[in-house]
Amino acid sequence: LIYGSDGISAFFLENLPNFSFISFLWQWVNFPEMGVKGAALATLVASVWMTLHYAVSLFTKDLDRVFSIFSTSFDKKMIIRQIKLALPQGLQESVIAFGWGFFYKIVGTIGLIELATTELLFTIMHTSFMPALGVGQACSTLVSKYLGEGKPEVSESSIKESVRIAEYIMAPMGLSFILFPELYLYIFTDDPKIVEMGVPTERVSITSSTSTSAQAEEVHIYLKN
Repeated sequence: LIYGSDGISAFFLENLPNFSFISFLWQWVNFPEMGVKGAALATLVASVWMTLHYAVSLFTKDLDRVFSIFSTSFDKKMIIRQIKLALPQGLQESVIAFGWGFFYKIVGTIGLIELATTELLFTIMHTSFMPALGVGQACSTLVSKYLGEGKPEVSESSIKESVRIAEYIMAPMGLSFILFPELYLYIFTDDPKIVEMGVPTERVSITSSTSTSAQAEEVHIYLKN
């Protein structure tokens, strides 16, 4: 949808001729190059598919039998407690979402190259964060488990170990961003303007890799208090 059927065929012939045999995936229908609109439409299609997929899984009999997700029981105290816990995080995520929306709007008014570079860098950054975020999720699970069991000292140990593992993952990633930024950019594009604009920004973006450590440190302080 971004490059169109002709654009995809040309890309594989010029850059990946050995993989041109997979052209049957898009040659069965012709569609025009849509650029940014194509990216937006693809995101919408993926989101709708994700919603339908989860809905089908949710309404299975096995899931309902094990967890009784459609029971009519009503626990007022539990609902109030969940709202109190979820409201601050929900408001924070809403503000962040609006902030990103305004940010993309500003970048889009600057220029198409700037918008494409921004989206490409965010894709690279988010991909690089996935391993550390996985460690953070595992840490969160362990902290909750051990706090529930009345073992705050074990929770603190889990946090320290998670920070150490996350640093082992993110430190080499950050160094590669500094030393070989073009390598990541050329995976997605060969446009010299995007690569030239993306190199310094990618090097600056490694500061975000400290976010996992900062979040773990906040939990550490909370446990001490």
